[in-house]
Amino acid sequence: MSFKLGDFEGFRGERYFSDFTADSISQLLRENGRFEILKLWETEDIRSGHSDVRWLNVLAKKK
Repeated sequence: MSFKLGDFEGFRGERYFSDFTADSISQLLRENGRFEILKLWETEDIRSGHSDVRWLNVLAKKK
């Protein structure tokens, strides 16, 4: 899974987004109880003009 790094939840234009931090996605998946997190890491956005955007990537497996 990949999420924009942050704590925003709501509409950007006509689309709804949920941004997460490592702590918030870990808590959500832990409370869900159906996934085991294998790896969490951050990456930079490679799109031109978006160098200030960071992404949170999650590798998880179903329990």
